[in-house]
Amino acid sequence: MTSLIERLRKRLAEDEACAVNSEAVAESLSEQMRRFDDRTGDHNTYAVRMHLDHRNGARRDRQYAADLRKAIELLGGIDT
Repeated sequence: MTSLIERLRKRLAEDEACAVNSEAVAESLSEQMRRFDDRTGDHNTYAVRMHLDHRNGARRDRQYAADLRKAIELLGGIDT
């Protein structure tokens, strides 16, 4: 059976991987977001929503990862 620290580390790695993925998707849709911000009217609304969802998801996942890192540290699982 895995320890709590091992499970937290696994979840930390998963959240970091999700953040990287979400950032990549948001970056790939950044042109549509730029068009939306410029109010040119030639943007894809679905792509803008996806950009915002992934950008916000990346922020959330980065915060979850930071929280888990702190929890692991407090539990003595990370040397600082």
